Amino acid sequence: MKYRMLGASGLKVSEICLGAMNFGDSTDEPQAASIVGAARDAGINFIDTADGYHAGKSEAMLGKLLSKDRVDWVLATKVGQAPGTPQRKRGLSRKWMMEAIDQSLERLKIDYVDIYYMHHVDWETPLEESVAEMGDIISQGKALH
Repeated sequence: MKYRMLGASGLKVSEICLGAMNFGDSTDEPQAASIVGAARDAGINFIDTADGYHAGKSEAMLGKLLSKDRVDWVLATKVGQAPGTPQRKRGLSRKWMMEAIDQSLERLKIDYVDIYYMHHVDWETPLEESVAEMGDIISQGKALH
């Protein structure tokens, strides 16, 4: 496996990232364990999920599957896709991002994620609010990048 530095960071990731979008839906836990094991054996160290993937089931499944060797993985998750009512939209507002990172960490059974992405554009929340909250999440140590 080849590895690269992620952007201008000091984070080294495999050139292949394992996406876990179907974990908890069409991919059950035994299948996911087999996929994660094969990725591990191939030298993949980068895995990606999101809070909106099957109502958090993907994150919860990864929390179990990566618990024994979490330090060997670069784990990324995303915010901004989880469904909500029109009155309680779960986009990229400060309020939702504060709640979402804590819920993701709880499902993943970890203290921090390596990478935290904004999953989609939120046309209703000012970008400055979302960026400021992402900075706060990083400064709190809940996400490294």
